[in-house]
Amino acid sequence: GDFDTDGVTAVTLLMQAITAMGGNIRPYIPHRTREGYGLNNQAVSQLAAEGVRLLITVDCGISNVAEVAEAMRLGLDVIVTDHHHPPAEIPTALAVVNPKQEGCAYPYKQLVGVGIAFKLVQALVRNGLTLGELRGRDLLDVVALGTVTDMGPLTGENRVLVKAGLEAINKTERPGLKALIEVAGL
Repeated sequence: GDFDTDGVTAVTLLMQAITAMGGNIRPYIPHRTREGYGLNNQAVSQLAAEGVRLLITVDCGISNVAEVAEAMRLGLDVIVTDHHHPPAEIPTALAVVNPKQEGCAYPYKQLVGVGIAFKLVQALVRNGLTLGELRGRDLLDVVALGTVTDMGPLTGENRVLVKAGLEAINKTERPGLKALIEVAGL
């Protein structure tokens, strides 16, 4: 994931959802100054050496053609989820999920990274995976936080997700969000 709030909330969302689905997931967020934005070959090599078999990017990856190719060469399957405008050449990955890519029929193009991660989880549930005790609405607090802080336009689907997410934030059990609410005097 990216190291900004959108990326961190997207990683949080996938960690929680994939764990609830019974998956074994390991987060990786590059160090902002040592590694920079997006994938890097050192991280890809480290993950492959640790036995990672599937690499899912959130809020990054659409411009990492060489790094995705290296990950695939090392035996990792790669799914890129990103909301940034795609460059002329996109990575050759197992899948690229970006509503802004040419030919994508998804009607709402303004989701941020955490919104796309949420849509990925919804698609997995629609295709038979279950979240156990977790409910989709339990993830909406981080969807709202990531969408607002990444300045996603509060129109269309983003508006619906943020409205539901604000309601979820008011009931959140996440210690970090509770602390922020308390400090802000809300």
